[in-house]
Amino acid sequence: IRHLETSSGRKIGGDLFIDCSGFQGALIADEMGVAFEDWSRFLLCNRAVTTRRAPDPDLPPYTKSTAARAGWTWEIPLASRSSAGYVYSDQFETEESALAQLLQRSGTSPDADVEARQLRFTPGRRSEFWVKNCIAIGLASGFIEPLESTALYLVQKGAERILDFFPDKGPNDARAAEYNKTMGETFDEVRDFVVLHYLLSHSEAGEFWREARSIEPPDRLAHAISLYEESGLVNTGQQDLFGEPSYYSIYAGMGRLPKAPLPIACLPPSQRVEGVLREIRERNRRSLRRFPKQSDWIRTLQERSRNRL
Repeated sequence: IRHLETSSGRKIGGDLFIDCSGFQGALIADEMGVAFEDWSRFLLCNRAVTTRRAPDPDLPPYTKSTAARAGWTWEIPLASRSSAGYVYSDQFETEESALAQLLQRSGTSPDADVEARQLRFTPGRRSEFWVKNCIAIGLASGFIEPLESTALYLVQKGAERILDFFPDKGPNDARAAEYNKTMGETFDEVRDFVVLHYLLSHSEAGEFWREARSIEPPDRLAHAISLYEESGLVNTGQQDLFGEPSYYSIYAGMGRLPKAPLPIACLPPSQRVEGVLREIRERNRRSLRRFPKQSDWIRTLQERSRNRL
């Protein structure tokens, strides 16, 4: 790419172009012709509807994700508003019924004047992110549903990798290849961890969930599941974003335990392990009694901010 030409006819030259044009991929797809790897066979959701409402006065200290008929819903309590959304598959839900479901779940009257936004997407990523002097980042590089809220992480990781392999005006083929490899692995890791939620789910909220459990997982995820079931091992050096607690919370939380524990895990006496766990639990309870309510703490921070101004 030698230059960009704006709608007004202005030409903007450059040595390196970062494609931040969103789903369109104006440079990486339209100009460089890079293919998009469609992951719809792994991830069924391809639609989302979002709404906002007045903030919850109690301000719960967590985001809630709940299985729904054709996907899952979220509720995010913020100080200024409450955000709600429904990520779903258009094979099992229409846009109208999805909005109705979301309003019902969030306790909003169907007759209320609600600002709703409908989004359409295809899960997947570019086969390459860096081609010649063009690098795609953000939605231009790919999209995975926000079950683990990884969109900003992928932008940040892409920016860090650009700095790691920053090009010059000479040959950059090796750097581009390494960038494509590392970013591809990062996207694949996120995909696999999100797919794992569906494969292990016991939800009977609708036919969507039965179909989601029946998909053939990607090869690297199938291997990871086999390794865990045989040994209890996770995060064997391939993962970067999700640590061992994240994987164990999904496996064990969904009731999937390994067929046998690691031999090394059997060395400490069980009474000692149980004692440590009781101590941790009691320490957490003592801390909880000292903590203020989430809503009180947020109001305190807001008041401090206003006083500084």
